[in-house]
Amino acid sequence: MGCPKQFSLAGGMGAALLSKPEKAKEIVEACVASSTIPISCKIRVLDKREDTLEFVKMLERCGISAIGIHGRRRDERQGDANRVDEIREIARAVSLPIIANGSSNTVKEYADIAKFREQSGASSVMLARRALTSPSIFRPEGLATNEEEICDFLKLACKYDENFTATKYVVQRMLGSKQESDPRGRQTVMAASVLDICKAWSVSDIYEYYKSVRRRAQKRSFQCDEQMDVQFIDLTFPSKRLRDRHGSVTPKCVLNALCDESEIKRPVYECKYRKTDKRFEATIEVGGKKFSSRIGQPNKKMAEQVAALVALVGLNKRERLPGEWEE
Repeated sequence: MGCPKQFSLAGGMGAALLSKPEKAKEIVEACVASSTIPISCKIRVLDKREDTLEFVKMLERCGISAIGIHGRRRDERQGDANRVDEIREIARAVSLPIIANGSSNTVKEYADIAKFREQSGASSVMLARRALTSPSIFRPEGLATNEEEICDFLKLACKYDENFTATKYVVQRMLGSKQESDPRGRQTVMAASVLDICKAWSVSDIYEYYKSVRRRAQKRSFQCDEQMDVQFIDLTFPSKRLRDRHGSVTPKCVLNALCDESEIKRPVYECKYRKTDKRFEATIEVGGKKFSSRIGQPNKKMAEQVAALVALVGLNKRERLPGEWEE
């Protein structure tokens, strides 16, 4: 209940619930009643201290286990001062744990985290912007360099196959103004794939290593239906991939080109409509083998493209298709 963004306020969500305590109470009580794990809430301070305290005590009576408090009001942003004294006043007045939030501007090093907790009187501290721009803020031995932070993140992004959009967003947040002043920052801004970003930061070898690991795992994950003589691997990709690519680099086109080079018959597709979930599933036959993914698609076009991708993996020719496709 702390998000002050317009889309949240317009939808009656986030900080909009601060002005609707009965609605907030109804939601929180329902969560507490139906959950088998502890429920916590996060709010912003209200315009009047007494209103904030009343709201927090209402949440406490609902049975929540902890509450995060951001020390700015609904109409205030990161340039405004964090009202640490108001957080402290609330922490003293209630018995449930208070999680202090809103001091990313003043937390510059690890020791500042403890200072913020002490100043706010809270049981713990929540960091968002500072943790995103400087993830090594949690290192007692001190901050890592910007380059170390970015390279460490990219190694994890490669290991856990993070998507391009999220990877680029995080690296750009870490870079800040260096997006323009550092040549690697400018390369990151221009990047169109995770590999492009890794090349900019000289960790493309890590990308290629985990890519090969996933390819081997894909091969091992094939399941064979002996009765149907079909090899299944349940993968898919967003339809946006097709829109972002030119027609010659889709899974179907790449597979057709491969067949032409090998002088074998082009693939034959069999598509079926699943009434259970109103989705499509395609089976592809190529080179005497059949492949399919059981992840349903919204239309025949997508089902056939996914089946072609499965076939490329099954034929050990996935490298012929450039870019990141799988989800």
